[in-house]
Formats: sequence, C-alpha cells, structure tokens
Amino acid sequence: MAEDLGSIPAYVGPSLHKLGAPGYKVLIWEKDGDAFRDPAAYPALSVATFGTHDTAPVAVWWDELSDAERAEVVKLPGLKDMPDIGKAFTPAVHAALLHLVLEAGSDLVLLLLQDLLGVRDRINKPATLGDHNWTWRLPSPLEKLRDDPQVTAALTRVKAAVVASGRRMP
Repeated sequence: MAEDLGSIPAYVGPSLHKLGAPGYKVLIWEKDGDAFRDPAAYPALSVATFGTHDTAPVAVWWDELSDAERAEVVKLPGLKDMPDIGKAFTPAVHAALLHLVLEAGSDLVLLLLQDLLGVRDRINKPATLGDHNWTWRLPSPLEKLRDDPQVTAALTRVKAAVVASGRRMP
C-alpha cells in the first residue's frame, strides 16, 4: 500500500497501479467537483477509509459539513433514503456511513478507531503544535470498553455493516 495523498505528481497513480500497489481513497476527499464519489465505484486496487490521522474523525466531519456539502453527501447510497437525516451525527447516520464506506469497491477498508466508535477525538491536527497532537488514548482499558454500552452499540453497528458488505471481520 502506498500513501498517495496530498500534492503528488501525475505519474504516481499510474505507477502505483502498474506496480499493483493500492493507493488511498479517502471518502471525505473523493469528489467530482462538488459531488462526493460513490465508494462503490472505487477501484478494487485501493484502500477505502473515511479519513486519516491528519483529518477530523467522521463524526466531526459530519458535524462541520456546510449545508451545501451535506446536500451532496446525502445523495450517496444509504443516506439518500434516510428520512429527515438532519445535521446531528446520530447512531443512524453513523450506521449509514459505515455501510457506505464498507461497501466500497476497494479490496481493503481501513478505519480509525475513532470512526469505528463514532467518537470525536482527533489524533493529529497538522500545522499545529501542542499536547493535542499524537496523545490520544482510549478512554479506558480494553477490558472496561467491553462493558461500555456506547462502545457495544457502535461495534454492533460496525459488525452489521461488515456483514452486509460481505467483508470479513479481522
């Protein structure tokens, strides 16, 4: 897998493809003009994800969408059929977004723990200095997370989306 994000020369994509190396398809950046690309159309030789360690988690991204951007996002499969989708990042929105990315045409889908759990904690904010970067930790030990009802509900949404997509759980 190759990181082909940011400003890259035009030859990189074709070169990676020729080498059989998948590049990233970051849902929040995959657009044709203002329209978000349907992840189902991503090439098999790619890695689909909501974002990276340098982007806001999907919950924050959803919260910060402009009205125009939200109008484009809700045209995507699974979201366009949701009645009264609204601006809040609800469990239903989280589930729909999980289904959307897991049904990507990409052979591999990688999701940050924050996006799996639907939490708003960032890993890194580029071009900034401070204790807010690279210090994120789980809110409690793994043993205790199993008993957290919000974590259990989020992981139930993840499992349902994985099963519906035909992918395998790691």
